[in-house]
Amino acid sequence: DVLWYIAVLAKHLDVPLEEVATRNIDKLASRNERGKLRGSGDNR
Repeated sequence: DVLWYIAVLAKHLDVPLEEVATRNIDKLASRNERGKLRGSGDNR
């Protein structure tokens, strides 16, 4: 499971998993605001 690997890596780097999630949400929101999310991931 990908989330397990992310959690292990975050723990190893001493970064709270909540911070990893928050930064990812912020990154995706920024991409969306700039119109950079144009993938077709839902239509595979």
